[in-house]
Amino acid sequence: IIDFQVLGDDPQNPEQLRILLAAGSKKLYSFHQEMLTEAGFKIGAVSLESLAMVNAYFGLEDYPEEGVIVFLNFGARQTTVVVDGRQDRIFSRDIPIGGHHFTNDLAKRRDIKYAAAEALKLDEGIAAFQGASPEEGGALAIQEKTKLDELVEEISRTLRYYIKDTGQNQFNLVVIS
Repeated sequence: IIDFQVLGDDPQNPEQLRILLAAGSKKLYSFHQEMLTEAGFKIGAVSLESLAMVNAYFGLEDYPEEGVIVFLNFGARQTTVVVDGRQDRIFSRDIPIGGHHFTNDLAKRRDIKYAAAEALKLDEGIAAFQGASPEEGGALAIQEKTKLDELVEEISRTLRYYIKDTGQNQFNLVVIS
């Protein structure tokens, strides 16, 4: 299924329009449509999760005059980065690292069961990864990167790409969900 929404004139070139284009599988759409219909809901509009988050935020807050806002949507299996601003085009990227990967990584590093790692993650947050290494060596020991390290690198890589592609480097706020 492919859909679009006209976002308006391009602020950098008034002779062009900004259009948001989205595509998704019909199977996934049908699954959600059937579930909502069975629950008694009347469907008015369908939006991608990450774009729904952005729309909800900007329904309450105004776009900044200058710069952009970065949205990080952490899920179980992936993290979605969305960058949007008044004068800049919207950008979205899915990173295949989420909460499940953190828990699994922590379980391996601490040699504990998945459920215990999940509880530790929820209780201590990112502090749970400090000192969580499969092999505790001496001062020169080489530590593997954690999934948290990998996610931070991917978010940084995403924002560097955005800067290079758009020239915009004023990140006003990071919204986490």
